[in-house]
Amino acid sequence: MDRLKGELGVCRAGARARVASAFPHFGEEEPLVGWGGSGTIFLSHCSLRCVFCQNADISHGGVGSDVEPDELAAIMLRLQRLGCHNINLVTP
Repeated sequence: MDRLKGELGVCRAGARARVASAFPHFGEEEPLVGWGGSGTIFLSHCSLRCVFCQNADISHGGVGSDVEPDELAAIMLRLQRLGCHNINLVTP
């Protein structure tokens, strides 16, 4: 399988990350989020299909927009400027 030639993986993902949302998240333990939050980036296209997945609507549904690597980097830098203490890639 060659994603750079347009082929999709088992997870239905292509060559680019699909970002469903990105924001400062405060729902985890305080040592992880601090006062600025965790820079959470929700990604689509997970192949695990866990029955207990709390993000199945996002991870399995292909929600979001495909982004180039430089766009993903810009999202991370924006979260840093917002004061997030870390970057948290969620799903897969």
